[in-house]
Amino acid sequence: MENATKALLIAGSVLIVLLLIAIGLRIFNSTKGTTDAAQVTMNSTEAAMFNNKFTTYMNGPQNKSQVLGLVSAVIASNSQSANKIDIQFASGSTATSASYNGRTGGSPNELIKQINNSSITKYSIRPASTSTGGGFDANGYIYSIIIIPWRDS
Repeated sequence: MENATKALLIAGSVLIVLLLIAIGLRIFNSTKGTTDAAQVTMNSTEAAMFNNKFTTYMNGPQNKSQVLGLVSAVIASNSQSANKIDIQFASGSTATSASYNGRTGGSPNELIKQINNSSITKYSIRPASTSTGGGFDANGYIYSIIIIPWRDS
C-alpha cells in the first residue's frame, strides 16, 4: 500500500510539472507576437531617424550651400553607417551630370565640382526612383537621392 501511495504522489508531481511547462510555453508563445511587433516598430523608428537627416532637405527649393550640406551629410553617413546612399545630380532636365555611389565608396569630388560649377541657383531634392522602389530599400532606409533644378509650379 505504501508503494502505491508513493507512485501516486510521483505521478501527480509529474503531471503538475507537465502542466506548469505547458502553461509556460503558452505564455511564451502568446508574448511572441508582442515582441515581434515591438521589433518592427523599433526598426521603423530607427529607419525614420536615419532618413530624417536627409529628408529635411526635401522641403521646397534648396540653394547650392544647402545642396552641398546634404552631400556632406551623405558622405559622413556613408562613412559611419551600413546603410549607404547614392546621389545623382542632374544639371539639365533629364541628363545626370554627376553621381556619387555610396555603396562602392566612390569619390564625391566630381559631384561637388559639378554642383559648384552649375549656374542653377535653386534645386529640388527627392528620393530617386530605383529598382528597389522610390529611393528607399526594403527596410525603409533612404537608398538614393536625386538633385534636380527647381521648377516653380
